[in-house]
Parts: sequence; structure tokens; C-alpha cells
Amino acid sequence: MIDTISIKIKIHNFQGEYRELNYFNELINKIEELNYCNIKKKFDDEIALVLSFPRFYSKTNAYLLTTRRECNKVIREFIKSFFKVSYRYRDYNKWIKEKIRIKLIRVDTPMTYFMSKDKYFNDYQNIFYLLENIYKRNSKRIGKKNEIETIILFDGKTKDSSNSKITIYNQYKKFENIYPKSINILEREFKDLKYRIRIELSKRINRKEFTIKEFKDFDFYVNYVYDYAQEIRQILFDEDEIERAWQNQIDLLIYRYKNSSNRLENFLWKNLNDIWDYEIIRKVLDRVIVNDNTYYKTCSQAKKFLEDREEETGIIYFGIRKILYDMKKACNLNRGGR
Repeated sequence: MIDTISIKIKIHNFQGEYRELNYFNELINKIEELNYCNIKKKFDDEIALVLSFPRFYSKTNAYLLTTRRECNKVIREFIKSFFKVSYRYRDYNKWIKEKIRIKLIRVDTPMTYFMSKDKYFNDYQNIFYLLENIYKRNSKRIGKKNEIETIILFDGKTKDSSNSKITIYNQYKKFENIYPKSINILEREFKDLKYRIRIELSKRINRKEFTIKEFKDFDFYVNYVYDYAQEIRQILFDEDEIERAWQNQIDLLIYRYKNSSNRLENFLWKNLNDIWDYEIIRKVLDRVIVNDNTYYKTCSQAKKFLEDREEETGIIYFGIRKILYDMKKACNLNRGGR
């Protein structure tokens, strides 16, 4: 569901008149009072700001919007806040309607997957390796940046200059860094916060400016939330791409196995970061071992090895295709919403 949007609010055909400057400053003052808006830059005729949809409903971004109605209410109330109710401000209100334009710059839309309660973010590293592999195949250019329990995949030279980026992160860890003194309060308010993996698509927007009425009536859910969810599914969770990445990994490990000493434990240790799942190494052994008895014995040894590693480290080596399927389901939204 939608998280934040970056916008510019400007005076249309700015003439530098005192009245325009005065009215615009009054508008800025009203926006600064809104706890869900952060003004980033101010000029005489323009401001740049970030609007947080979750913070309309709560003090932080921990609130999860779940409906189209919630999205659209934020926009309606945001525009409503521009106006003054007293009749003596009728000229100001008329000026707002006629002269203010809104330019949409960027939209950030995350989907939320809930981890198993006995798992941590880093336990899913093999899933993240696979998703990164798929992203590389779908993008002409790719950048990657690892931060604390955060993976950022982007299509430009840097994440800030990119037109599109996907961020996979531990939301609890993010809030622990942002709100260290109130994380316990947040945890009590949002019981599932510790288990959230966020998969967020952020894109620059290129469309004409909105009038006040156009922006108030614009349906962000229909125009962005649903489409972004579908795009995440297409980029990261396409079944054909998953299968292709899976088979490529099998072929890679077969090549390495044939060029190794064939001592299983040494091979497993050396290639552990590329063995995303037990099923991958099982397929490798099926292709390189001819004798059935040797195959079954070797598979048993490989399975025990990975079970031991999972018990020691928590890293998941079994059933990651099912986890991928569940992550894809988390991106499955209804276009009509509610």
C-alpha cells in the first residue's frame, strides 16, 4: 500500500505580487501544521514536500493502510487543509483554487510480507540473493546498495539519481534507528511490526501538473498502488524468471562440482552462498552422480549439512520457493480496492 509521495506546490504564472507572496506564505504555514507533511525546500513561488499517508493515521509510518478509501481520504483532507472556513477569506480561497498547482515527483509504494515469528530478516538471505539475481536479469542497468537489514536495487548510477528503485528492508530495524526512544511503544501499538519485510517500489513520475480539484479527485490507489504491486510481481516474482534463475544456479553448481575435488563437504562449504535451497543441490547431485545408492547417500549428507547450517545460523535453506510464492501473494491487490 502507498507510503509517501513527493510533490511540489507552486504558484501558477507567478507575478511576484505582494498578495501572492502573502497568500502563499499563509498556505505554507497551514501545511507546516500537518504532522504528515515534511517541507524539504522553500522558494518564493514553490515548495517541495513529502506527504506520508501512514502518518495521517498515526504518529509514524508504522501504520499499514489497507484500503483504497484510506488512500483517497488522505488526499481529500490534505487539500481541504489549504482552505479557510471564514467568509472573510473568500479571496484567499478563490486564489488557492485558481493559482495553486501541484506537481507529482515520486511515489513510494511498499508491499508487506510477514516473516515467521521464529525468523529474522537476515535468515532470508537466500531469498534476497535470488530476488537480486532476477532483478539483474530484468534491468538494463543495475545498482545495489546494502545497508543495515536493507537491500536497495536501482536502475541508475546512484540510488538517489535513479528513476526507479526497489528497497527490501526490515521495517522494525528501520524504526529502531529512527525512533530509538519510542520503539517499545510502537511495538506495543503494532504487534506485527517485528515481523514485517517491506518490498517497496519507488519511481519518479512524469506527468502534467494538477489543479487543486484534479489532485483532490485523483485516485492514487487505482493509478499507482495497484500498478506498482503488479510491477513488483512482474520484476521480482515472475514464475518463468524464478525458474530460469533456479536452473542457472543448478548449471553453475554442476560446472563447479565437475571441476572440484568432489569431496562433498568441501564443495558445500565453498559454495554455500550459491546454494539457495536444498532442492538446488539435490538437482545438482542428481545430474552428476550415476549410482543410485551413492546419490541417495550423498543427498542425505547434503541435507544434514544444510540442516546443521540452518540450525547454527538461522539462514533458510529449505522451502524458499514457497516463501517466494507467499511474498508474491502479499503483492496481490484488487484493482478496485475498497
